[in-house]
Amino acid sequence: MRLYPSILKGGAKMNILNSIRFIVIAGFVAAMGTGCGSGGGSGSTPGVSGGGNTLSTIVSGTASKGIIYPGTIYFYGIDATGVKSGTPITSVNTDEKGRYAADLGSYIGPLVVEASGDYTDEATGTKVTIAPTTPLHAVIDLVDNSTRNNRVIAVTPLTELAYGMADSLKPDSITAANQRVCGMFKLADIIGTEPVKADPAVMGAAGISTEQQAYTLALATLSQMANNAHTGSAASFDHIRSLVDSFKADAGISSTAGLGKGNSTAFASALASATSSPEMAKFSQPISSLSSVGSPMLQLRLAAANVPAGTKLGGLRATITLPPGASIPADAQGQVSDGLIVPTGAAAGGTAIAAGNYNQTASNLVVSLISSSASGFGDGDCAVITVNVLPGSTLKASDFAASINEAKDAGPNYGAVTGVTVSLK
Repeated sequence: MRLYPSILKGGAKMNILNSIRFIVIAGFVAAMGTGCGSGGGSGSTPGVSGGGNTLSTIVSGTASKGIIYPGTIYFYGIDATGVKSGTPITSVNTDEKGRYAADLGSYIGPLVVEASGDYTDEATGTKVTIAPTTPLHAVIDLVDNSTRNNRVIAVTPLTELAYGMADSLKPDSITAANQRVCGMFKLADIIGTEPVKADPAVMGAAGISTEQQAYTLALATLSQMANNAHTGSAASFDHIRSLVDSFKADAGISSTAGLGKGNSTAFASALASATSSPEMAKFSQPISSLSSVGSPMLQLRLAAANVPAGTKLGGLRATITLPPGASIPADAQGQVSDGLIVPTGAAAGGTAIAAGNYNQTASNLVVSLISSSASGFGDGDCAVITVNVLPGSTLKASDFAASINEAKDAGPNYGAVTGVTVSLK
């Protein structure tokens, strides 16, 4: 398989970033998507402000711990210094599915979303209230009025966790926190994926993705965890908030920590209880994806070597074989979540990650780098890859195998480069 189709030869190189989606569709690698924390789920539609030609910033999504209805959603802007506005842009109500949609007018920038209202606790079937003074939060790096960036934003205990873990409310910190929680809970996108009611009939309905099912089961499992920890007590949102605080403490141990042993064990036990009925047990794929929730993460550095003297690489594709006990979050098509493959070293300047595709059956990860810079990159580290490992794992970089599939030079014709090797450290 060629790394670049002919459409990208010659002068088209300057448009390489705009052409990445075409490359993927053409068969270069698996289809690109929004990935973890990048929003962009289906269902968001650009609106028109005042009947003129100016597009409004439109956001929509679902508020759930289970489904929050009746509920109220508030939207707050964030300024360039990372300070949340004291006054909401607007507010809307949820419908019976916990969904909302809001027109933010001309607002462009990072956004905090707050949700309060009533939900039915999945573990006990009782009504629980989230007070407006202690709402659930979600935070996203950018909303604007383009058709691409009108965003879907879920508001859940997991987005609350990310909100609390963000070092600041600046875009980079927001994205990093959302991605971190994705990795902890083995979900591709906690922001852009919309959970549904934890009812087998609803979860199994046409159009509900495996990722939505997994997200829904994760939230139901939190209720079961809280119920297990507070046997004999009435369900309370304070119990959920205490869990979120406990998860945050676990994650604070290190930059790659997952859940602690206690919370990992409690989640696994609660998951088994929450999915013990025959109706729930049929969701085997999402249940499997949640089975390693809490696992810590390991960072691998992919390095290129033996690039010929005087040559710079414009692209590289390599296969990494993961050992037992290691995995990487990906959607049903194998597309790796955003932020888990990041350019570094000489490749960091002007290099885009074209795609990461994970074949769970073969335990193979295909990593593809495309340089948008005429200078390209040479020997040395070119990407950092974050994978999940099991609690207590002693896996290290030498337990992973890496091989080169294809290398291309940075010249206008993207010629093949031979002799290049890759390694992990």
